[in-house]
Amino acid sequence: MSIVQDGGTSIVIEEKGIYSIVNGVQAAKTSGGGGNHKLDMWIRKNGVDIPNTGVRNVVVAVNDVKVLVLNWIGSLEIGDVITKYIAVSTAGVGLGLYTFTDTVGPVIPAGIFSIMKIQ
Repeated sequence: MSIVQDGGTSIVIEEKGIYSIVNGVQAAKTSGGGGNHKLDMWIRKNGVDIPNTGVRNVVVAVNDVKVLVLNWIGSLEIGDVITKYIAVSTAGVGLGLYTFTDTVGPVIPAGIFSIMKIQ
C-alpha cells in the first residue's frame, strides 16, 4: 500500500485481497453555543461511498468529547483508492477532531486509521 499525496486521507492498494479497515477518531466542541451538532465519518472506494461504513455521533456541550469508530471488511483490487471522510453538520461552532496534549501519558491523537490485508 502507498499513501496518496493529498494530505494523508487516501491509500492506494498495491495488492489484491480481502482487507480489514478500522478508523477511529475523537471529536470535541471547543466553542460555540449549545445544540445538537452531528459528526459523520465514512470511507469511499474509488470516489464512491462504501455502503454501511457511515458512523455518527452528536456533540452538544462545549468540551464534550465523542468517539467514532468504523469497521469494514471487503475485497480490494490493485489500484483501488480508499479515502476517509469526516464532516460536521454545522460549521463555526468549534466542532471537529481533537488531539489531547494535556495528558499524564503520551499525546492522544485525534484519529487512528488501520488497514490490514487478511486474505
